[in-house]
Amino acid sequence: MTENRQIECPECGAEFEVESVLRETIEKDLRQKLTIEIRDRIEDDIEQRMEAELAQKLALEKEQINAVVEKEKKKLKKLETKLKAELEIQKEQIGSEIEEERSKVKLLEEKIVKQREEQAELLKIKLERDDLRAEMEERIVLAQQEAIQDTKNKLKQQIEEKF
Repeated sequence: MTENRQIECPECGAEFEVESVLRETIEKDLRQKLTIEIRDRIEDDIEQRMEAELAQKLALEKEQINAVVEKEKKKLKKLETKLKAELEIQKEQIGSEIEEERSKVKLLEEKIVKQREEQAELLKIKLERDDLRAEMEERIVLAQQEAIQDTKNKLKQQIEEKF
């Protein structure tokens, strides 16, 4: 029942069957459509796989980053604790040094007070000695004056007795 339908090419004059040409054209179109559809499906599949791999990689990297962040937080916490302990030790040392210096200052103040008292006592003794010396010199002068006066009186008496 198939009829041979042949057509002649207007350019080259070659004869060919219409059905085979139509079949080839339809097959070619179908191949192209199927190829495009398959390519689109493959591209979609590849894109989905890549997105899934990327999401997996991102999740893994996020976990790794979180692990590193946690590790660094722990290090920081340890460092903070260590620094606080060192600071506390330094505070205690400085407090001890301040107390030592205060004790030294107190001792020095006590020594200064004692030296001032001693100097005041020495000054008092010196003033008393100077007063005694002045008094003694005054007595000596008075005694000398009395002796001179006595001597004058005796001489005067002797002169008067002789004359």
